[in-house]
Amino acid sequence: MQLQGIEYHEGFIHNIKNTDVAYVIYVPIPHNFFVGNCPKIGTIHAFVFLDELQHPEVRNMSYMKYAKKIGFFAIGPDVESTNNVKSLGFITDVRKLIRLYLKMHTLVYASRTDVFPLTLLEAAACRVPIIAFPTRAIRGLGLPLFYATSTNEFAQKINEIQDMWQAKKEDYVKLADIVRVEMIAYDVNKVFPKFLDVLKEVAAFSAS
Repeated sequence: MQLQGIEYHEGFIHNIKNTDVAYVIYVPIPHNFFVGNCPKIGTIHAFVFLDELQHPEVRNMSYMKYAKKIGFFAIGPDVESTNNVKSLGFITDVRKLIRLYLKMHTLVYASRTDVFPLTLLEAAACRVPIIAFPTRAIRGLGLPLFYATSTNEFAQKINEIQDMWQAKKEDYVKLADIVRVEMIAYDVNKVFPKFLDVLKEVAAFSAS
């Protein structure tokens, strides 16, 4: 898809002219295909999801059958409904996604390969407590999360949040508020100026 008003060119070698900074995906070889007088920034974007690398229990959510009183919703292009887990497919409508977050009591995030888990920030913005693997990328967010390293630990944390919701509602609300407050550090009005400063700093370097 070509965005309106955005130049688009295809080719084996790209000679970039009249540009302050080149912003390219960080992989070793593609840097050599972009030439010109401007400095370049190597970036890491979303990873390619490899379903075969995911643990089957995490992929099909079969371990969730232990909790018949709990309803689960799975979001993703290849997730099937099973037991008390309803698959909603891949959601691209922002408003629909926000409404879904607002109905949730917790987000179970089973990815161990994300470089910047935007899903966690979306859930936190909607005051949703989160359970996730303690990867460096997720810990690096600095959010008050619940961590788990196995399916049994995920199940245990889900039960803890359920108990908090049912018996200690004030603690649950306090946790949800804290998650929201900590997420504000990633507000676009705080992050974008820093990103812009990086581009300006790189643009000030010599092309050499």
